[in-house]
Amino acid sequence: MIGSQLFNLEKIKDLTSSIDVLQAKIYQLNEDSVNVKVFKQSVIHNFTNKDFLSQIEEITNLMSDIKNILENISNHNISSFLSLQESLIKKYKEKNQEKLKKLRLNQGLLREIGLYLIEKREINKTIHEISYVPSIEVAQWLEILDSLKQNSLFLKTIKKVEQYYENLIQDKLKLELSKIPKDADISLIKDFETAFLEDPNITFTEFLQDFESKLTQKELKTKKEFIAKVKKREEFEKLKKKQEEQ
Repeated sequence: MIGSQLFNLEKIKDLTSSIDVLQAKIYQLNEDSVNVKVFKQSVIHNFTNKDFLSQIEEITNLMSDIKNILENISNHNISSFLSLQESLIKKYKEKNQEKLKKLRLNQGLLREIGLYLIEKREINKTIHEISYVPSIEVAQWLEILDSLKQNSLFLKTIKKVEQYYENLIQDKLKLELSKIPKDADISLIKDFETAFLEDPNITFTEFLQDFESKLTQKELKTKKEFIAKVKKREEFEKLKKKQEEQ
């Protein structure tokens, strides 16, 4: 149970979270040291007492020495934490690789798939030995995602997938555009392209039906507003006529 908790990326982050804190403290320490020196230079000319000036110099040097000691200790601790982080992540990767090696296909399910493929004439004999790359579950992907974000090979693959998907979308769009009558309104085609990029599953026919439906609803709304105005005007005329009769 302890090993399971230790070699989890979130646990590793928690264990090594002090790295960020220490780095922030070092930055603040350096900034405070600079501020003290600047303040000293800005006010020291206001004092003439040699003993007092000597004390200020002594305190300043002491603060500088303490700052250097603290900085060295912090840098050493950061280095230790980074080594721990690297060691834990390496162990985590090794453990996941061991899990992947132990994955096996369910033989019963494999038999059902094979018989189905034979029945559909996709294959003509049972395959006794196969080569495959076992896939991992979503939870495992999420655990190693942070590491993959730093992996150049993974990032290149993602870019290729994105480009491949973009090409598929463009090819599908061209196919849908080829089905549109040549005398169709250009602005309507542009609207369809925009709608298609938002939802690549929509066809021009579906888009047109939705467009006509919205247009009908708009016309109906306009007609209702016109009728309401007419009624309002008639009521106003009746009231005006009544006032004139009085």
